[in-house]
Amino acid sequence: MNLSKKTFTYSAILSGIIITLIIVYFVLMLPSLYVDYIKKSNFKSMQKIQESYIKDKNYNNVYSPNPSGTMSINIPKDGNYIYASNGFGTAKLTIKDDELVKLIDKVRYYS
Repeated sequence: MNLSKKTFTYSAILSGIIITLIIVYFVLMLPSLYVDYIKKSNFKSMQKIQESYIKDKNYNNVYSPNPSGTMSINIPKDGNYIYASNGFGTAKLTIKDDELVKLIDKVRYYS
């Protein structure tokens, strides 16, 4: 085997190893990095949405990448009901279970 064939074989093997390592990196590492990025992005988005909702008490000027997955709960100072709001509307939920009413009263007491 002459020198040019040895060099070609060495270069082909080295290129194959590098391509294999790059493919393994894409398959094993990038999905977890993407999931981590999406988690952080969703958390920041959630913080902005909740801060805006606390300030304005509505979702009119709020951008949400996932409006069906975002909900804010408003507990009034008295009564046995709570409000659940998101970008699609607000629902008034009446609580009939006595234990849940006591739990809501504890939340009101500590807030």
